[in-house]
Amino acid sequence: MRLLKRHRSLVLGLSGLAGFLAVWELATATLRLVDPLFLSAPSVILSEFGSLLRSSELNPHLWASLKEFSVALALAIVAGVPLGLLLGRLTILEELLDPFIMAFYSMPKVALLPLFLVWFGIGFTSIFTLVFVMAVFPIIINCLAGAKTVNPALVEAARVFGAGEKDIFVLVVWPSTLPLILTGIRLGLGAALIGVVVAEFYIGNSGLGYVLVEAGATFRTPKIFVVVTLLMAAAIVLSKWLEWIERRLAPWKYR
Repeated sequence: MRLLKRHRSLVLGLSGLAGFLAVWELATATLRLVDPLFLSAPSVILSEFGSLLRSSELNPHLWASLKEFSVALALAIVAGVPLGLLLGRLTILEELLDPFIMAFYSMPKVALLPLFLVWFGIGFTSIFTLVFVMAVFPIIINCLAGAKTVNPALVEAARVFGAGEKDIFVLVVWPSTLPLILTGIRLGLGAALIGVVVAEFYIGNSGLGYVLVEAGATFRTPKIFVVVTLLMAAAIVLSKWLEWIERRLAPWKYR
């Protein structure tokens, strides 16, 4: 009973998922209330996933999407976090760059894809650039907001005790902004996944987005569901992983 209470949310979530899959299987495979062309049964999707695993058909596409996603997101974090914190600490720099940041943050960045295609051609560079642009601005905005929320009294108290700018950043600014930094990375992660799939839709010759287009064109509904499920699972796992990191690095947020 104690174990059940401790993992209550996990048990309830898995129970809800199991019930949903049972109803889905009953409606599609048993009662055949929906045409399989429009909605595949979970058992059929699982069988298709097993077939794709055995044939290794998805392996090169998974690797291509993973490479585009991980490289772009890593560089977005490396560029976005310091820039956002710097903008939050330097008012003049923020006022200078704010129109450009808000313009790029607000606009539908997919509209830049034809321009990237002209500049870089079809392939990795164009896809990487779009994913980077989609991921970096949520990170910058959240880091900027985090730096703005630092209590000035804490900064002044650190200065009174002889702390320099480096000490203030390490001891005051960084701990105060860490939760918002990690939130920005989680938002950037979701945007990066969207960017990978959308870019591969239009200009990719490999990757999971390319597989989705190909499966849709050949009416392979189970294959579409396999790829969509993989993307959903990747998003959930990565988000939970970042949440776990956040609980370790910023435990005070959850107290």
